[in-house]
Amino acid sequence: MYEEGIMPASSGPSRRPRRTRAEIDAAILVAVRRCLVEGGYSRLTFERVADYAEVSKHVIYRRHTTRAALALTGVSSFMFAAMDQDPGTGSLRSDLIELFRRRDESPVGDPSEVIRGILGEAGPEEMAHIERIARHGQEKMDANILAPARERGEIPDTPPLVRDAVGRLFRDTGLFPSESLKVSELIDEVILPILGYDKKED
Repeated sequence: MYEEGIMPASSGPSRRPRRTRAEIDAAILVAVRRCLVEGGYSRLTFERVADYAEVSKHVIYRRHTTRAALALTGVSSFMFAAMDQDPGTGSLRSDLIELFRRRDESPVGDPSEVIRGILGEAGPEEMAHIERIARHGQEKMDANILAPARERGEIPDTPPLVRDAVGRLFRDTGLFPSESLKVSELIDEVILPILGYDKKED
């Protein structure tokens, strides 16, 4: 239940009480996000995370063997939480706008910079983790946004290839953002037409 390798909170005889594994995991997550917010992927190091979380480096190495894996702990929990929540606005267009808004309100600084950094160093295990995130996001988009839109009669039944294209647009525009690209225009001029949405339904 408790874990060795906790660093003292301060010099002298007083030491931080031993923490449970769950408490240490939570402290590491907070530390990872702090590093990413402060300086992006380049600032993320095992030493800095250990210092912020007040644990020894070997405690972190037991959980994450690479920097890419460490960064994924800070990114994936946010992404899963953002994707799991049903926008529930009652409109396909509004649901999509809300989905993009959540994607761009990241607790890890610039998520596109972080993901690009992870991809640059990711091994097979990290790539498999990223693929799981992408699949989960696609499934949640289908269940929480596209399926309700079909039930409301806003769009026809669309083949998997079309739904996958919408998911890729969502991911790729987040990974490679452009200042000239407006989310509302992307939704109105690209995504809604792909899905067969009739503007007269607004």
